[in-house]
Amino acid sequence: MVVAISSNRVIGKGGKIPWYLPEDLQMFKRLTLTHPVLMGRKTFFSIINQLGKPLPQRQNLVLTKDEKIKKIINQDYSAVEVFSSFEDAIAWVEKNEFEKVFIIGGEKIYRETLHKCQEMFLTEVDANFDGDTFFPEIKWDSWVAIEKSTWKLEKKCELRYRFCHFRRKT
Repeated sequence: MVVAISSNRVIGKGGKIPWYLPEDLQMFKRLTLTHPVLMGRKTFFSIINQLGKPLPQRQNLVLTKDEKIKKIINQDYSAVEVFSSFEDAIAWVEKNEFEKVFIIGGEKIYRETLHKCQEMFLTEVDANFDGDTFFPEIKWDSWVAIEKSTWKLEKKCELRYRFCHFRRKT
């Protein structure tokens, strides 16, 4: 799982990330490049709205039960795989012999899959934001911190942030 989260658990507003942290975007790219990325339809279409295309050099996997949306994605983005369930997506990942898949949002997908994830790459943004999309509450006693970077300051927007890597306790 990969997510950037504010102090009040906001991850989005109006289909966009409410802050701009170039280093976080670079970290996301380094982490996910060449791996499948699993997302919900809202996250997929927010990427399309921003980039004009699916995330490059990654196999884009979309979860939706909406048959109309499946048809649109299959018609307009033939390289994108669409699934009705998390289990179907994971079966596809295993069948295609990928080592891992990164879950990249949004709120509903995070809620449905957090308990199934083994690793979490979390960018903590040290500020509260107004938002309409939130990350679920984390039961921290189920996780161990592998790494927490020192706090950094993005000078243009004056935001403190840090990168964290957690692994589920076995």
